[in-house]
Amino acid sequence: MEHLYFTKVDKPPQDRRKKKGFVPRGDRKSNIQHGEELLSQVKNQVTENNDDIRRFRFEPHLVMKVELEKDAILSETNISKLESMGLKVIDTEEKELMVLFADDYELKEFNKAINDYKQGVIARTKIENEDLFCAIKGVSRWDEEDRKGQDIDELSEVDYIDCYLWIFDSLNETQKKADEFIKNTEGNCVKYCDKYISQTVAVVRLKIQKNQLPYFLKHPLVYKIDRIPSYHIKRTERTYINNISLSDIKYNSDFLTEKSSSICVIDSGILSGHPLIKDAIGDSKTFYVTDGYTANENDIAGHGTMVAGICEYGIIHPEDTFVPRIYLYSAKIHDGEYIGDFALCKQELDDEKIEINMEQEEILYNYFSGKITQEQLFEKLELKTRVPETKSIIKKYTHMHEKLIVNQMREIVAYFNSNYGCRIFNLSQGDLNYPYDDKKPRAWTCVLDELQREYDILFIVSSGNYDYAKEHDEKGILKDYPKYFYTDEQARVIDPAASSISITVGGIASSSVPFALRDETLNVLPISLRNQISSGTRIGPGIQKAIKPEFVAYGGDDTFNTILSKTSKNVGTCIMSLSNKLTEGIFSQGAGTSYAAPYVSHIAALILERYPEASNNLLRAILVSSSDVPREIELQVEKLEDTETFIDMLQPSFRLNAKGQIKSNKKKMLHYLAGYGYPNQEVATDSFEQRVMLLADMRQENAIEVDKTHIFELPIPREFESAKGKKRITVSLAYNPDVRKTRMDYLGKTMSFELIRGKSLEEVYQVCASQAGRDEADKAERFEAKYVCNMEDCGKALREHGTLQKGTFEFTRSSYGDNYYLVVDCKKNWSTEKQDYALVVTYQVDDKSVKLYELLKNRIRAPRSRGRV
Repeated sequence: MEHLYFTKVDKPPQDRRKKKGFVPRGDRKSNIQHGEELLSQVKNQVTENNDDIRRFRFEPHLVMKVELEKDAILSETNISKLESMGLKVIDTEEKELMVLFADDYELKEFNKAINDYKQGVIARTKIENEDLFCAIKGVSRWDEEDRKGQDIDELSEVDYIDCYLWIFDSLNETQKKADEFIKNTEGNCVKYCDKYISQTVAVVRLKIQKNQLPYFLKHPLVYKIDRIPSYHIKRTERTYINNISLSDIKYNSDFLTEKSSSICVIDSGILSGHPLIKDAIGDSKTFYVTDGYTANENDIAGHGTMVAGICEYGIIHPEDTFVPRIYLYSAKIHDGEYIGDFALCKQELDDEKIEINMEQEEILYNYFSGKITQEQLFEKLELKTRVPETKSIIKKYTHMHEKLIVNQMREIVAYFNSNYGCRIFNLSQGDLNYPYDDKKPRAWTCVLDELQREYDILFIVSSGNYDYAKEHDEKGILKDYPKYFYTDEQARVIDPAASSISITVGGIASSSVPFALRDETLNVLPISLRNQISSGTRIGPGIQKAIKPEFVAYGGDDTFNTILSKTSKNVGTCIMSLSNKLTEGIFSQGAGTSYAAPYVSHIAALILERYPEASNNLLRAILVSSSDVPREIELQVEKLEDTETFIDMLQPSFRLNAKGQIKSNKKKMLHYLAGYGYPNQEVATDSFEQRVMLLADMRQENAIEVDKTHIFELPIPREFESAKGKKRITVSLAYNPDVRKTRMDYLGKTMSFELIRGKSLEEVYQVCASQAGRDEADKAERFEAKYVCNMEDCGKALREHGTLQKGTFEFTRSSYGDNYYLVVDCKKNWSTEKQDYALVVTYQVDDKSVKLYELLKNRIRAPRSRGRV
């Protein structure tokens, strides 16, 4: 049966109270002394900045760090005062560290205001701007060390860099400053390559000589400089299954229709001629190439074809009938792994049988390493035969690293969404060099969030594969599993899996039984058992402590070889999918989170087929409502003992101070490991008599304004309330806020919900009207505890860190009236735009005699239009 739609109570939305600025009391320097110190600090910054302007011939700008007193918060009024003094807040690095930008590089107005504060000039009843300057502890420059990104000191003599630029209030201003920066680079870089400018992230890729780096480390328009990401994709070991022929396969493509949904597979390509997906394959296009470089759009590596098979069929069993229902598109962004331009060039020269000797090979290597120019290269190579062809191949690979991955993502979405209406994008890719470290998200992550909000699409991303052997002695994995997830910060999700709006998927084991050559030998042992967490998955938290990954799915696992004392792939514990080499078999097997993500993409596509107008938010909310954490993983976490050694090694995210005693935080350990669990395809697409989903897709005119409250009425039928056994009400909330990389609050808004019982609609409305918008500590007092449904699972505080939230209220008996009320809040962080969101409320009852679907259908507050809003 189709899920039911409902909507909010038609009452005026409630205001939330605005947060005021706060200046901590306590010992404070006099305005004379403090003002003198600030003037001195500003003078030093201006002098140093002017020296750089003259030395490097920058446009005259100044970027300054402002450190606030402990716990101080600048009010919107004080931020407006700074702007009137010629200073714009362009970044909030930490709670007490802001970054200001000034076109007036002499800071005349700011100096005058500090001097008036120092002199004690009175404005009405107190010293002018006293609250502002009392909150400021000190000022300093945004310097070279602040601009240095990871591994930037390890540049080659000629190398690529990504310059992240400051984001300003308007896109137009950000673009103007970026154009100014690019113009400045003339004569200070080898080559300008590419740029990506938006309200979320601004990045420019340059090719420079190492001795040119100081220019960019001093440039006032530069926020941070990184070496270009290598986006290492570990080539997956696969086993081909050659004992099944096409004649053994049952296949029916009749269910592919115009109404079928689609998935874009962003990967190494797809074997378009594979007999089990050839009818489902639509367009294929390569995106990582630049001018002069051509690529085979088929799948050379095999990774993309395996991913595509799971996107199409979910869990694959050769004995099943293969019935494709989903169209597939291929966006190729690599050939299996991002290997170097030199290696690719040498490989093509070999393929074309163009012979070069060892001396010429070294010259070619020096060219791609940036040690010699192209002119010097061709002079030293002294080519005698096939000269034009050899030069053409070399030139083809010269520019292959010049295209930003963020531009590739935007081009992929624009192409497949605009031309084919594709709304689900599977990205089983990531950069193993960048596990998320609680700092500001990187460009790839930011752009995924930006694109999903802009196009109302959904990215489903693998969490990344963790290599235990890279960080530890491989012999210890059986003893350390799964404790190392909580002690090793390198086991965190990788870029871009931390994306706030994307769905991130980790892996669970599909089998407890490895394949052994002889029954009596124990030379291969499983590391994990079926439904336990995979030993090679990655865990959260995500941005601003959000639950990541949100889901887990079968990705297979490695085994431990007792003879070699190392981990290894084993067909018994791997995932089956489609092969890219039909001569070696129709199917192949592998393991990794790359194969967990497409299972969730498969379910999302089936939901979209059933509810074609569903937004990104509604798709996510339905998915999370259908999910449960496997009991096997719950037991794994419960059994971890709080030994002194384990507690000492725990990452801070997983520690809990319980009345002075440090313990492990089992809730965080569970939900940062497995998220909300494993999605169930059957309950995601349909409701049943004893399990009913109510959907509310609140967008456009139904969206919520910032600092407002929406109220939803949930009927409690008498038959449901008095039913035998347990009753459950699960609430899921998803929203897609605007984001900004340079803000401490990455999300422009945050949303939350509470389920209220035992109150009338008028009482709930009056309470929300009088108390909405209080700080979190006060907001809990809107209603007495007995009226707030206790949703235990992950807990309110943990779930509210993310844009996808879920809470379950379970009870056996209730006498709190015919209706519960769901209160939804939207709090402004820095954005004032209305916020789209989706709610899913799931009723579930164990009593088979209760026909819950019809009971709810007759009582819910349905939208005015049957159309899916």
